[in-house]
Amino acid sequence: MLRGIEREELTAPTQLIASELVTGAIKASGLRTPTYEEIEQFGMYAGVEDFTTIWLGIYPISDGIVLEVWDLSRNPPILAALDIGDHCGQGVFLVDLISECWGYHRPKTGGKVVWAKLNREAAGQ
Repeated sequence: MLRGIEREELTAPTQLIASELVTGAIKASGLRTPTYEEIEQFGMYAGVEDFTTIWLGIYPISDGIVLEVWDLSRNPPILAALDIGDHCGQGVFLVDLISECWGYHRPKTGGKVVWAKLNREAAGQ
């Protein structure tokens, strides 16, 4: 997709930020990960009855992209201090570190949208 909008140099930071924002959306929505047994039995449809919709959008802007992730939760993302020993809760910290800026808003239709702006400088351009 980034190649199609001439932002291919942003692939690595976009993958990282998208991964962190989508993971946060999944956790905020209370979705669960299927067990290995469910995956073996049902394949790609494992746990599908528990899935809730999340949405990912990528928009080109003059000097980069804006990445947005929507989920059902109205709870805001929390930027916590980095604790090297903690393996959870570092997603927003990474988004803050890598993106030019980020934030969230609550659309009238419900849920929240967490967004991050990445510019070509994030990719060393």
